[in-house]
Amino acid sequence: MTLPRKRKGFSMMEVLVIVAVVGLGLLPILTLFSQTAKRVAYNEDMAVANLWAVQLIERHRMVPFDILKDRFCKPKPIDALTLLESDLVLSPWWQNSPMTEKSRRFLKQYEVSLIFKPDSIYPDFLGQLVCTVSWKNKQGVKHREERVLLVEKRQ
Repeated sequence: MTLPRKRKGFSMMEVLVIVAVVGLGLLPILTLFSQTAKRVAYNEDMAVANLWAVQLIERHRMVPFDILKDRFCKPKPIDALTLLESDLVLSPWWQNSPMTEKSRRFLKQYEVSLIFKPDSIYPDFLGQLVCTVSWKNKQGVKHREERVLLVEKRQ
C-alpha cells in the first residue's frame, strides 16, 4: 500500500486567488490615499492663496482712496514673484528670505490681481479694492481666492 504524497507549498491557482483578493482589498485604500493627496495639495494651494490675498489687502488698508482709485482702476494681473520683487514693503523680506527653487516654482503658479471698483452710487467717495489670487492645479482646473477691502474717502 502506497501512501499519498504530501504536497508542500501552495498551488499556482491558490497563489493567484490570494493575490486577487489582496489586490481587491487594497484598492479602496489606494483610492483613499489618492483622494487625500489631492485634497492636501488643494488645501496647501488654498492656504497660500488666502495668505496672499489677506496680506495684499492689509498692505493697502492705509493707502488713501484717491491713490487706490488711480493705481488700481484697471486690472493688472501679475504673478506672485513679480509682485514680491516690485513691492517696496515686501521686496526686502523676499530678498532676505531663504527660498529654494522649488518654493519659487510653487509661487510662480499664482496670478494676483488688484482691482479698484468704484461704488455705483457714490463713485467719488466709496469703492472696493478686490484682490484675486488664481491658480491652476495639476489637473488644469482653475481655482481662485478673493478678498475685498471696502474703502471710503476721508475728508
